Amino acid sequence: MTIKKINSFILIILLLVCLPLLGCSNKNQTKLAYFPKNSVGELTIFSHNNVKDSLPMLFNLGHSFLTFKNTSSEPIKIANYLVVPNETICIGTWSISSHFGVWFNLEYNYDVLHNRYDGRVSVTKGVTNEDVEKITEFIYLNDTWSPIKNCSYFAVNLWNEVATDDEKLDTYWIYSPNKVVANLKQFKTFEVNKLMVSNKEFGYFANTTYVGFTMEGEYDYV
Repeated sequence: MTIKKINSFILIILLLVCLPLLGCSNKNQTKLAYFPKNSVGELTIFSHNNVKDSLPMLFNLGHSFLTFKNTSSEPIKIANYLVVPNETICIGTWSISSHFGVWFNLEYNYDVLHNRYDGRVSVTKGVTNEDVEKITEFIYLNDTWSPIKNCSYFAVNLWNEVATDDEKLDTYWIYSPNKVVANLKQFKTFEVNKLMVSNKEFGYFANTTYVGFTMEGEYDYV
């Protein structure tokens, strides 16, 4: 093989390697999130892939979750949770022995208590009353957690329920916070360490009964 042919071969290999990378670079920060004029709330999806949050004997691959803020002047019901005007709640799934499924406000309390989720990436969009109905139905149908239907599966698919085509996130056979972080960074409006504001009470619903917790213990109320 002549030197000229060798150089041509090397050039082809370099192009094959570099072109996909260039394509990925062009794909970054091209998405937009929208706020319809008839929005009644804001939905934010968070994802965090910082392994430093791992605990001894427990490897942590990160966490994905959502928050909903009521920006209207009327109370809004998300599943069975009544969200008053200007209130923000956290929504995420967890594999906790008392409930494998959807928990409300746990991420906020976990952050306050343990200073977690530093470096979290997020995107926020507006939601309408019609979207609220879709969010509620999705929560009812997906109040569960498994290694396949994990926190990232829940967060991404709930977001996609109310997303426009431009806002939709990628879906996977196996979901992970790391993949969600990369996907969120394709939005021009992505944020890092967006302030989380939520309720100091956290818990889950057993049918229509809210099983609530504080840092001191557990209580039940309807």
